[in-house]
Amino acid sequence: MNNAKPPFDEADDADLLARMQRDPEIIDEVLEQLKPLLAADGIDTQNLPNVDPNELHAAMTRAIERHQMEAHTSVGDARALTVATVRDLSEALHYHKPAQAEQLWQSLKLEPTPNLPSSSHVMGLTLETLDSIYTDTKLRTALGIVRLPELSDATRAAAQDIQRSAMQGRAFNSRDVMVSTHTTRKVGRAAICLFASTATAISEHSKLQYSTVVEQLLEPA
Repeated sequence: MNNAKPPFDEADDADLLARMQRDPEIIDEVLEQLKPLLAADGIDTQNLPNVDPNELHAAMTRAIERHQMEAHTSVGDARALTVATVRDLSEALHYHKPAQAEQLWQSLKLEPTPNLPSSSHVMGLTLETLDSIYTDTKLRTALGIVRLPELSDATRAAAQDIQRSAMQGRAFNSRDVMVSTHTTRKVGRAAICLFASTATAISEHSKLQYSTVVEQLLEPA
């Protein structure tokens, strides 16, 4: 089973409970990772056979949601590294350096390294920031002039879905649904493209330097 898919390796696993039903061999591995979250929810992880099935199912759902939230949310030094990477990606796109942006994007892996955040952290921060931007009424006029760059049909469709969700403040929380529709890489790439285009529109409207706008958006007061 060396090439079996790890239970948490992609955001595609929105319905992990269904995967556990289809592939019982991952149950023990998943439960081991979720035990601290289940215990915090009042579940006796040492006596699971005697836990009410409905109660366990509900607790498992909550634990999986929290686990996936943590997988997409960086903190401390990891967050600073993620912010820097989102800034570098967006500036490469803004200044028409697609090869540079693509090289950086391709270097992001599922797990963070000492020098780079994970692709999930980049996607999570970008979606979170887009939610904040698109629900800010003070930016409404500037957001009316957002223009996406030339993109593949698939990436444009993902960017438009993200934009619609962000207008409702739900892009971050809708990530699993969007990933199941567009794939993880498409959503991540589309989110960065939308962020860069959005920052450009705000820069043009406010007459502020692009880098200044990006810093303000990624590190709001």
